[in-house]
Amino acid sequence: MVEKNNYYSEGNKPDSNLTLSQAMESRQFASSKTDHLTNLSFDERKTAIREILIELGTDAVQNDNDPTGNGDQSLIRDSKYCDVARHLFSSGDTHQHFAFKKVSQLAMTCVTGMLSAVQHDIKQVKATVSQPYSRSKEINSLLEIRETSFRLSPLLGIGIFGINQTFQGVAKLLLNNGASPIAQDVLGKAVVHYGAGGMATKMTLEIVDMCIRAAKSHHLFGKDVKLHGLNTPSMNRKVGIAGGFDPDLDRRSVYLPKEQREVWVKVENMLQESSCQKYPLLSEILDRMGGISLHELHAKNNDWDG
Repeated sequence: MVEKNNYYSEGNKPDSNLTLSQAMESRQFASSKTDHLTNLSFDERKTAIREILIELGTDAVQNDNDPTGNGDQSLIRDSKYCDVARHLFSSGDTHQHFAFKKVSQLAMTCVTGMLSAVQHDIKQVKATVSQPYSRSKEINSLLEIRETSFRLSPLLGIGIFGINQTFQGVAKLLLNNGASPIAQDVLGKAVVHYGAGGMATKMTLEIVDMCIRAAKSHHLFGKDVKLHGLNTPSMNRKVGIAGGFDPDLDRRSVYLPKEQREVWVKVENMLQESSCQKYPLLSEILDRMGGISLHELHAKNNDWDG
């Protein structure tokens, strides 16, 4: 059973002070900015969306310089432009990027749910780099490259496109290899916003649950950790580099450089060797309109109430 609770926090609720006429005016303004996009060619639409994002206050140069990160996540303060941002996705070019194959091979295989192809793509890159994989620029680029005008990572793409299919295996594989569960798109939306929103399915809620659990220890990813409290005394006090998260085991990989091997360890058995700030709970991460996800999931057993 899964409990679905609303988590709009005080101060971050949608603006309820607008009068009906103000709300209608805001929506009409948003429509005037976005309705024409569907009539444009692919290249024209891409250019127009970039211009709209800049008008919203987006630092496009910062985003261009951060091809594998969250980029500019500054809040959009004007309620009218928040409505523009909400309209923008439905009129955007995300589907066209995939239809015209304007994204990476990994992004394509992820959103089509081809687990064996995703495994092959990751294995190919791993064969060209050395451990620790969590510090590999090549693997980071593979898993975190932001694509389409909305700057989607492969994991974010699953949250959007995997609505009616069984993509849990692909999401697990990405997290296992270090994909960021806290990736946010150009409007600040994370997996939890897409996967636990109005179009949530049993499958997307399961992926959101995986990401919520992974995010709680993602601050350790790529960091030096010391093992402790393990049943095998000889393993305690060994220092390694934390890697990806296994949702089935609820453990993170730790690469031990002296032994050149990888072990899977519970987070409570890792001590941070250097200070690093924990990330906020995934359910409390704000999008750029000031909203948080609709649901936080608490899995009580293996039965899902979708």
